[in-house]
Amino acid sequence: MAAFPDEITAQECQTMIEYLSQNRIGYLIEAGTPDGTQIAHKHGWISDPFGTINTIGDAGIVFSPGGDYVLVVFLNHPQELIWDQAANLIADLSRAVYNYYNLPEQ
Repeated sequence: MAAFPDEITAQECQTMIEYLSQNRIGYLIEAGTPDGTQIAHKHGWISDPFGTINTIGDAGIVFSPGGDYVLVVFLNHPQELIWDQAANLIADLSRAVYNYYNLPEQ
């Protein structure tokens, strides 16, 4: 809102977050966070005319007890991305970031 004053209201921003929070897919960024973590995100992929996926991405706001943060991950391979490997990598990156913000109590 600070970047675009008078272009978007706080209510419109909250509505967008609510819509993005309904995107519950169980993999990518979401897979790297504990069950019940609120995430407002948009994922997607690009495939060629033959259905071969070469780009996968997920971008979102993660609302965590240790602090809210934005995580954006895009993976690309010139020929083909293997979905399971790419999805697991994004989940692992998400888990590492979540754990950074939510260190266990000592």
